[in-house]
Amino acid sequence: MVLLACAWSVHLSGCARPQAVQVRFKPDAGATALQRFQFYVSDVDLLLPSGEWRPLALSASPPWQSEHVALLDLDGRSDQGRTQVQGTIGAGMYTGVRFSVGVPFELNHSNVLTANAPLNRADLFWTWQSGYKFLRLELTDEQHAGAFHLGSTGCSSASALRPPQQPCARPNVMRVELRGFDPLQQAIEVRVADIVAALQQSARAACTGDYEHEAGCASAFMMTGLDVRAGKCTGADGICSTQRLFAVPSATGKESR
Repeated sequence: MVLLACAWSVHLSGCARPQAVQVRFKPDAGATALQRFQFYVSDVDLLLPSGEWRPLALSASPPWQSEHVALLDLDGRSDQGRTQVQGTIGAGMYTGVRFSVGVPFELNHSNVLTANAPLNRADLFWTWQSGYKFLRLELTDEQHAGAFHLGSTGCSSASALRPPQQPCARPNVMRVELRGFDPLQQAIEVRVADIVAALQQSARAACTGDYEHEAGCASAFMMTGLDVRAGKCTGADGICSTQRLFAVPSATGKESR
């Protein structure tokens, strides 16, 4: 009787056998202007038609994933990149996804020299005090040698070589929610071209913590949907509802605005 009930309500209950799945990301044509484009993803949930969010259990897959964090590499030029998050979840139909672009606080200020992949990347680390670069984007155009690095700021500790004991004043973790598509069948659109255009407003926009005082940096930061002074999403349930970097794909495969 229990097995019959489980089979009958598999899409509503948690008794469905977990399946291996992928959530894919696809950058637009603006990726050809990039030298580097990487970001960390954590806390991934998928949306059931009932409105229930179900967590995706990340699969440990070095060097790109641990059970807590995945690293995406979408520069559009490297065949060594990574375009998907891998995990397991109960069988069912899903109609949306939410995820964080960032590293959880309890992992963000660890020792990069001893951390497990993908948090063993010194090129994606600032200091123990500040933690990791959640998103690293750099241009190839010599006339516009721009860079946009997103990470926590306002982190307090005794020195840059010591991790903070309390969350940073501006965590700068993007919480993204996308609905109205099948995240296991359709790739999430990443609007690289818009952020590239923002950085190209100035000859050299070095956005590595101070995001307010240069036009290119301010425009690029606006696309995260974060409040620049609070370092937090301002939408309901902590969602960056005004972010413009990630979008639902349209039926034709193009981004939906």
